Amino acid sequence: MASRPHKEIWKMKLPLTIKIFTWFFKKGVVLTKDSLARRNWHGNTHCCLCSKIETIQHLFFERRYAKFLRRALHTVFGTV
Repeated sequence: MASRPHKEIWKMKLPLTIKIFTWFFKKGVVLTKDSLARRNWHGNTHCCLCSKIETIQHLFFERRYAKFLRRALHTVFGTV
């Protein structure tokens, strides 16, 4: 049976809160404004920093700060 990445999260030596967030992130259930809007939330769905639609993709991969943070973490932990 192939290893499932979400099961590997629980084996990592990280604080529980980070494991839970990572698991939510992998499952795609982080509450961003676009996911709240799908649940009938009527607030502004745009990112407060750049006015683009706030999605998981936008917050964690497209934002300049997120890219910087990922590069810094890769450098510190020596990951690819």
